[in-house]
Amino acid sequence: MAYTLMGYSKDSYQDLWDKVKWDLYVQNFELPTDAEIMAECDKRLTASENRARTLMGLPTVESSRKYDLDIDYDMGMITLKAAHGIEETSLTAAELEMPDNWALDYIGENAFADSPNLRSVFLPMSLTGIANGAFTGVQSGMLILHYMPGNTCELVGFEEGTPFTFGIPDDNIILLDYSWNGEGTDDYIQNWTLPLAGYSSYDSLYTAKVAELTAADGTAPDKDAVMAAVRETLMYGENRVRTMLMLDTLENPDDITFKIPGESTDTDETTEETADAADTYAMQTPETAVAADDTQSEPTAEPTPTPAQQTPTPAPTAETTPAPTETPQPAATPTPTSPATPETAASGYEE
Repeated sequence: MAYTLMGYSKDSYQDLWDKVKWDLYVQNFELPTDAEIMAECDKRLTASENRARTLMGLPTVESSRKYDLDIDYDMGMITLKAAHGIEETSLTAAELEMPDNWALDYIGENAFADSPNLRSVFLPMSLTGIANGAFTGVQSGMLILHYMPGNTCELVGFEEGTPFTFGIPDDNIILLDYSWNGEGTDDYIQNWTLPLAGYSSYDSLYTAKVAELTAADGTAPDKDAVMAAVRETLMYGENRVRTMLMLDTLENPDDITFKIPGESTDTDETTEETADAADTYAMQTPETAVAADDTQSEPTAEPTPTPAQQTPTPAPTAETTPAPTETPQPAATPTPTSPATPETAASGYEE
């Protein structure tokens, strides 16, 4: 209603932005900054909403914004700081009251603390990361995070060694792709397993396990023992992702699908075998392949005659001129094993 009272269509923030930008420009004929434009937009929206509230006998508000944003104008980074009374959100520019060409980068810590009935969030393709504790305070019992396959945002803001948390139990979160067919699950397992286990990278996890298993006298642990501890921790993180993706959890660390750097998988081995076979096949040219008919076998590029073999008569080619039928040969010169060339024939006549 706030937009309607100002003469704009519903939720037409871009129109309001353009009007404010022009109004501020004509005041002194200098382009206003984005921060100045947004501040004036918020001022006008709040005034319009309070006008509507007064007409309906409702108390006025200090700000009409449902979403508080932290905007770094220098870095071009936008973080959602707070959402007020939200139950469903798609986090689009229009819904967040931003210009159409702006996009949300991060969901900040405790961003939905003032939205206890939050039930559904559509994670936009622009989203880069979700901060630790982003959904603290949500009490709806079940929160669905809809995602678009091909974009897996990061989990940020947690301490190394302390597992990332959304602020609500994993059992209360469902990760669901937009098309509802389960695409993108492998990406989430690969990208969220480590932070949900408490580590920002595989190297930091491995280093931590080496430190834990190193003896008091400084004796380094056995590599197998380290890998067993690493896999156990990875299974914990992967099972948390699987719970949100509604997949079966694992009981054996050897069954994790998280791809450990440096370890080959069955798919990798199969791909390598297929590539080797293709290379071998590619090397079999008509000159090196064996003909099915033994009576018409073709010589190799440079045949080496053996006592049991006769020197094959070379087939004429475009580069090779057939030798004359009666070419004089020097008495001491053995029969050549390769096709005669014009130069060879000429040398024979000269002698």
